[in-house]
Amino acid sequence: MNIYVASKVSHAPQWREVRDMVSDSDITITSRWIDYEEHSDIVMNRKDELWQQCLEDIAAADAMIIYMRSGIRPSEAALVKSGYAIALGKPVICINTRPQTFRDLDSKMDAEFTHHPLWMWVHCPTAYVAGFYEGFQKALKALNVLG
Repeated sequence: MNIYVASKVSHAPQWREVRDMVSDSDITITSRWIDYEEHSDIVMNRKDELWQQCLEDIAAADAMIIYMRSGIRPSEAALVKSGYAIALGKPVICINTRPQTFRDLDSKMDAEFTHHPLWMWVHCPTAYVAGFYEGFQKALKALNVLG
């Protein structure tokens, strides 16, 4: 199964660790952005090229997994990418350290797209501390990839 992962660019090292952990399985992480350093030329100066790569990588994936940490503003790019994935008919699973919310701490707004049938939540309060792999495994179970 091909998986596109999304979150803040600062999480790239954690996603590379996850990719290494699943390298001997049938799971492929299609996200090329995780190989770029936060202050690399493509991230800082060639965002159009980076964005095109992300769209191609989402299209090549069977599903998308987003990581969002509680109390931290989510990556707007990850949210836009999730809409693209849903428009392509791909399931989107959000690994979250706080149950089912994209609300800012003081906000009452709701994110309507999270009610789409292709959107799923995986609550993993220890994902940031224990590593993304635990949340990634829970997301794969939600996709019925793992038993």
